[in-house]
This record gives sequence, C-alpha cells and structure tokens, in this order.
Amino acid sequence: MYPFENVPLYVFFSGVMLIVLKVEVIKYAILLFVFLETYEVIKGIQPDFSYTLKGFLGIFALSCIMSTSWFSLKEIQKYSYEQIGKWLRIVLLTIFLSVFVHMILNIFDMADSVHENFIFSITAYSGFFREPSHLALGMAPYIFILINYFSVFKKYIGNASIFIVAAIALLSPSATLFSVLLAASVIALMIGGLNTRKGTSIRIGLGLFIIFPLFMYLTIAVPYIADRILGVLSSDNMFLIEDRNYSALAFIKGKAMAEYAILHFPFGVAFLDMQVLASKVSINFVTDWIYDLNSKDGASILFKGISELGILYVIFLIAASLRFFREILTSHSGSFFVIVIMAFEFSFFSQFFRGTTYFAGAVAFGLSALIFGLLHSRPLQKERLPFRRHDIVT
Repeated sequence: MYPFENVPLYVFFSGVMLIVLKVEVIKYAILLFVFLETYEVIKGIQPDFSYTLKGFLGIFALSCIMSTSWFSLKEIQKYSYEQIGKWLRIVLLTIFLSVFVHMILNIFDMADSVHENFIFSITAYSGFFREPSHLALGMAPYIFILINYFSVFKKYIGNASIFIVAAIALLSPSATLFSVLLAASVIALMIGGLNTRKGTSIRIGLGLFIIFPLFMYLTIAVPYIADRILGVLSSDNMFLIEDRNYSALAFIKGKAMAEYAILHFPFGVAFLDMQVLASKVSINFVTDWIYDLNSKDGASILFKGISELGILYVIFLIAASLRFFREILTSHSGSFFVIVIMAFEFSFFSQFFRGTTYFAGAVAFGLSALIFGLLHSRPLQKERLPFRRHDIVT
C-alpha cells in the first residue's frame, strides 16, 4: 500500500514555506515541529510502538501549515470588514457554483453522484467536495456566523449569501449538515440564555420551543438522518453491517480504535498511522470491507487525534474548548475578525462529526488559531461591531 495515500498533495510542498515565508512564521513552525517530534520520541517508551517516516514528514508538514495558517489569519486584520466579507462571499459563491456545475454535469451524465438528497429524493450534489458531509464541514464557518451573528452576516457577507447558504443546504443535505446546524444552534441558545434582557430571553425561549422539537422530529422521522445518527447509538453492530450503514459503522469503528489506543498507547500511535490499530478491534474482522472502512482516520478528527496523539490531544481539546467558549462569552462587541476566527475554530470542532484530516483548509485555520491562541492573547482590532452579540434572525 502506498504509504502517503490520502495525504493532500500540498503537504509535500510545505518545505517551500521555510524558504519564502517571514522569519517569525518559520520560527513558530520550527518550535511546533520540535515540540511534536519530541513528543513522538517520548511515544517510544510504549511497548510495540513503531516510528514511521510518514509520521516524521507529517509532523513537519503540519507544523509548517499550522504556522502559515495562523499568520495568514493575522494578516486579515490589515483589511477592512467589507474586504473580509467580500473574501468570504467569493469563497461561498465559488462553493455554490461548484455544486451547481456538478448538478448540470450530472443531468447530462457527465458526472456521477452516489448520494441521495433526502429532502427532494433526488441526487445530492457536493461540487468540489468528495461527498455532502464534507461539503457540510466546509460550510461550517458560514453556518456559525449566520446563526450566531445574523446581522453581521447580512451586513458584511450579504443578504444574497443567506439564500446561497440555504440553496447549498437544500441541494446537498446530509446528517453532518444536520449536526453542524444543531451544534451552532445550541451555542446560540446556550450563550444567549445568559443574556438577562427580557426581549432576548423571550427569543431564546421561543428558539428552544421551536428548534429542539424540530431537530428531534427530523432525527426520528427522516430515515436518512435516523439511520446515521441513531445508528451510532445502536449496540447491534450486526444489524448495521447487514444494512450497510457505512456512516454509523465508520464512527463506531473509529471510537473503538480510539478506545484501544488510549488504553494501550496512551501517548498515541505514530502520527498519521491510525490504521495500525485496525487489527486491534474486533469489528474489523467481520467482513473485508469493514476492515478498510475509514481505518486511516476513524471518521472523526476526535478519534484520529486521540489515536495518534493520545493524552496530549485530550489535554489540548479541554484547553481549546474552554478558550473557545470563553471567547464566545466575552465577545459581545468583538471585531468581525474575531468572529471569523471563532467561525474557523467552530469548523474544527465540527470535524468531530465527520472529519478525516488535520490538513483541510477551514480545519487548518481553526486548528492553528486554537493552537497558537493558547500561547498568547489573540490580536484584536480596535474597531467594534455596531451590533448586539445575539441579534439572531430578527
């Protein structure tokens, strides 16, 4: 098997960053590389641990990409809110056009899609993305801003962008999209509930009364969503195998691999080598196709990170989660830049539902912000937003 299979091509060019980037960016990349490689060496005290060349090069690539992503985000501060909004609008429009072109090509039998649109009972189109669930993760930053900062979204990303987000959701729905919407709604309602103003309290109460029964109904009544979400909670693996419920099985398998890793490899297996755990969990030996199912990523960046980084990843997630929610609690009049940062961080956490790599674009931005945000205070623009924190769809 090719040792670098499924590693994005741009990872191999990350060494170029050490030549063309600023000294400060290179310094951060080297510090992160040394830290992670030292941790990789510490893993060697574990019985049956094996170092890999792929892990060494993967850490090098990750360090370069994290540093570059972080300083790229900091560069955004040089631009006006309108320019940042225009950038986000162009990216969103590009995603939509790719979905639209995918739909047209499929009509003329020039492109295939094996995924079904459970809303309209037609084919689901994912554009540039491999499948609808990956498209949902790419849309996570927009969904976060739209639900949590509706007025900001309208002003800087545009009214038309609201309809574009809705159109993409309708053309390519998925259980992952459903989960991302639910997570963003929970954050909005949970944090909004802390606001003591009477008007806000009424809106939050109405939101709870409408949103959660709706999500519960969809979870139970829509077979597509029920199969994937309730399937994850099922204890009858044989039924899932007979039903070929790939999504639920991949998630359950990833969870089993992460549990084995934390018990037998508490510091994690070699970086980018999660598949070494495939032979350690019983569900993999039921059929051949299950053995190969998401063995490299566990169908979730939560399981992948725990398997490959062990207790370091657990500690990082606890610290990053606390910082993320503290930012939301204290960002009542924060800058648009800070909102964009939080949107990318939300994108990283959304990868718990269906993430597969540390290197995807939105994930790289969010992960880099969480890593380096823990090291020092986040740079803030002096300009403040002329909106209330929870001006949600009014």
